[in-house]
Amino acid sequence: MGEVFISYARPTQALAEQVERALIAAGHVAWRDSALPAHRAYSDVIEERLLEASAVIVLWSKDAVRSEWVRSEANKGRELGKLVQASLDRTPPPMPFDQLHCVDLEGGPSNSEGWRKVLESVADLAGGAAATPLLASNHALPPARRSHDRLLAVLPFENLSGDPEFAYFSDGVADEILHAIIKTTGLRVIARSSSFQLRGEAKAPANVAHQLKATHMLDGTVRRGGGRVRVTAELVECETQTLLWGDRFDSELTDILALQDEIAEAVATALRTTFAARETRAIDPVAYDLYLRARELDSSKLGYDIPVLEEVTSIDPDFLPAWEGLALSYATKGRWNADASVAADWRAKMDRAVEQALAIDPRSSGARIAQSMMMPTCGAFLETERLVAEALNYSPIEAFALVAASSTAAAVGRNGVAFAYGRKAYEADPLHLLTVGWYGALLATTGRTHEAAAHFDAAIERWPDDGFIRITALGKDLETLDWARFARHARHPGNLGIYGPWRDLLVQAESDLRNWNPEIAARSLAQERAILSATGTIRISPLGHMVRLGLRDEVFQMIDEASFDHLFTPNGRLLAGEVTLALLFEPAARSMQEDPRFVRLCARLGFCSYWLETGRWPDCVAETAPFYDFRSLAEAEARRLPPPG
Repeated sequence: MGEVFISYARPTQALAEQVERALIAAGHVAWRDSALPAHRAYSDVIEERLLEASAVIVLWSKDAVRSEWVRSEANKGRELGKLVQASLDRTPPPMPFDQLHCVDLEGGPSNSEGWRKVLESVADLAGGAAATPLLASNHALPPARRSHDRLLAVLPFENLSGDPEFAYFSDGVADEILHAIIKTTGLRVIARSSSFQLRGEAKAPANVAHQLKATHMLDGTVRRGGGRVRVTAELVECETQTLLWGDRFDSELTDILALQDEIAEAVATALRTTFAARETRAIDPVAYDLYLRARELDSSKLGYDIPVLEEVTSIDPDFLPAWEGLALSYATKGRWNADASVAADWRAKMDRAVEQALAIDPRSSGARIAQSMMMPTCGAFLETERLVAEALNYSPIEAFALVAASSTAAAVGRNGVAFAYGRKAYEADPLHLLTVGWYGALLATTGRTHEAAAHFDAAIERWPDDGFIRITALGKDLETLDWARFARHARHPGNLGIYGPWRDLLVQAESDLRNWNPEIAARSLAQERAILSATGTIRISPLGHMVRLGLRDEVFQMIDEASFDHLFTPNGRLLAGEVTLALLFEPAARSMQEDPRFVRLCARLGFCSYWLETGRWPDCVAETAPFYDFRSLAEAEARRLPPPG
């Protein structure tokens, strides 16, 4: 969003308001806590805004130094590399913020020298020079669009080779140009999985702007003949439909990566943005063809075409995208396989692929995401966060990395942060089935039920036969007990593929919940106790609903009897049919969270130790406040019952 977050102590509110007005006059978007919505938890909104801000201005004062909220906000700004410090009364920043420069802003923005330094820092963090100040008139012009507001859509290039088989090759050329632009420029770029859905007449600039919110589009053609390739490319401003730049490029096919870099450099120059050259090398054309075919999969399949990618790496052992694709595919297979021995085999394959990817490029984002996916379900929260943070550092606008960051936050109960990352992923890739489904789920999880319903309606209308979208919508209908929507989504006759068994489970759960009576309650309890007797552990997913419908004491009794030690082992997984422990922190489990015994379960799963060590507490701290002191109980449980390992 590019906002500037303002942190301050309440006694200095008047000066904070002056800073806010001065930022707006300078062409920036400012945010402070006066804009907090009444229906949202304070901590949720603050963390989301800090995450999304381009800069965090902390206004230190003698009162701010004593404020835990200001210190916390300053620490988040420092962690994110966005911190700008100013002192309103010459009070120095406390440790460890005293190690960073702090501007003297005594007297507020009227301190011209201090304010100039603040604006320079904000502009630098925002990615360009400060915007032109608004004109002092009753009808002020809007600020000029800043360079960091540009959003580029790279469209699929047209195949002019006369052979339909080369259509995938044309897409591949455009895709590699897209990634070269991301890696060598400061541009924000719509992900391929969204922009490549616009073809033919849908490429009209007005439609590109409407569908993708893009300000600019790069389109072109590819003509391949023998061992040579000719690429033409055009850069268009969507709003004015103005051709900003166009050129033609010829190359030997073996030099395709160098050609893509040349085009990326030309686009960067055309948009007057900074770029840096990257090292290029020749690639085997056969391996490149196979790679392009391997990734053309729909959402009913998990990962890339593994046998084809394995062939690619045998032909060209130094082709990084193929190794990253293999690592992610192996990790996906292992993550969703409840058989521990099979999961371990996939883990071994993933480790080898990760080793190869990191040997080629130590900055490989895909390798780190794959590793994070295969972390133990419990006991490795910090390590998972480290891997995902490194992946984001190297690929900050990659939708897959943003979804990984979002799901990592959700897994430890931080749904507000998960939503912020999920929204960024959706904005970066608004037509990708993964980001669309995940964002819809987060809308429902964070209480935006009407937005979630509209979001899923639009998604199902666009992809009526996609299993992932429909099964995600079905799960959220069940969570919100929206029986009419559930029935409508469940009646769809289409084949859900790999998601079919999940639909059957959800339909059975819906029937039980809707017709809940003592007989169904006894049957459900007997079913879960049978699983406990056979495995020594229990399923997490039905517990919230069971508590919600009157089996509170019975559920917590089973929890006390169950073992969770297996979740801390290297390949520890949930029981078959379960996906994530994040279900414990969703609305369906609210009745469970309101019981103090819930904290004991959290301690046994390693959550309390993590929260205590990091200070990153779950959203349910605020939600359970009317019932008990969550933090105090979590601290006591963490000391009393440290997790396994």
